[in-house]
Amino acid sequence: MDRFQQTIDVYSRDTEGLTLTQTYGAADTLTSPLLPGFAFVVGDVFGEQEGETRRRCTG
Repeated sequence: MDRFQQTIDVYSRDTEGLTLTQTYGAADTLTSPLLPGFAFVVGDVFGEQEGETRRRCTG
């Protein structure tokens, strides 16, 4: 997670260790095949910036 770039990196484990599989930006919705129905907008983790609103995930 990078609070300045407002990104979240997702890693998966393989035989070599951890491998970066996806980087999500503030406008992206993070989901997981391991957690059916789980989803959130990455920007919500970082809070709203002044003068900016983001959609909220419901679920």
